[in-house]
This record gives sequence, C-alpha cells and structure tokens, in this order.
Amino acid sequence: MTPRDVGVLAALVLTAVLLQVTVLPLVAGGGFAPDLLLVLVVVLVLERGPRTGLLVAGAGGLLLDLSAALVPVGSSMLVLAALAYLLGLLRPYLAERADVTTAALAGAAAVVSVLGHAALVALLSTAATPAATTVAGTALVVGAFAVLLAPPVLVLVRRALPPADPLTSEVRA
Repeated sequence: MTPRDVGVLAALVLTAVLLQVTVLPLVAGGGFAPDLLLVLVVVLVLERGPRTGLLVAGAGGLLLDLSAALVPVGSSMLVLAALAYLLGLLRPYLAERADVTTAALAGAAAVVSVLGHAALVALLSTAATPAATTVAGTALVVGAFAVLLAPPVLVLVRRALPPADPLTSEVRA
C-alpha cells in the first residue's frame, strides 16, 4: 500500500465518519441513520481485499465509537471488523467487480451489523434492551439505505484508489 493510498483511505474514513455523525441522521429522519462507514468497509473489502477492509473497520469504528456517547467504546470497531473478516472469507467465491453483488452484500452486512450492535448493547449495557420489533425494523431500514449507498461509494472508491494488483496486494504489508 503506497503512502498515497493510505492518505486516500484516511480521507475516506474521516469523511464517512463525519457524514455519518453529522449529516446522515438529519437526511434520513425517523431515527434511522444510514451506516456509511459500513458500506465503505464492504466496498473496500470487496475491491481492495480484507486487509484494507480490516484496517478501515478498526480505525473508522474506533472514531465512530469515540464520536458517540451512548455506545460502549469498541463496539462499532468489533462489529465492523467481524463483518470485514467474514466478507474477506467470502470474497474468493464472488464474481470480480460485480456491482449488484456489492450492493446486496452491503445490505446484508448492514442487517447483520444492526443485529450485532443490538446483541452487544444487550450484553454490555445497563440500559434497557430494545424490543425485537424495533431491532428488526431498524435492520431493514438500515439495510435498504446500505443498498442505496453502495453504488455511489463503489464509484468513489474506484475513482479514488487505483486498482490493486490481485497477486501482490494481499502479500504486501
């Protein structure tokens, strides 16, 4: 990974976290906020490999946790890293550069992310656990937002980062 790639990834992560914390909750309304950082992680895992996705999941998840006062620190990082790892395991079995697959996986990952966050809140928090119907409704809405956000994020990542060499991108540190 070149220094330019690291700078572009840092800019993408900071932009995604800032938009997710400030603008997207106002745009979405209804108490549901799209998970832009999750979509970025999914796109990066599928486009650049699991190492890049795990790096972005860790850094972005920690930034997101530090910006939110109501979640335990590390919970977003844990959920995003677990999803990046699982998508990395799934990546060799997917068609390369399939935009529809990326959007579908972003939606599925968003649903799993909401369920993972709900499970962590139930385990780690002393607050009341949200009702199952609330979690299911939130998961469906956030999943739909992720499907809609995946194509523009995919285009942005493809324009900002040059294609990785498929043989050496996973070997180099």
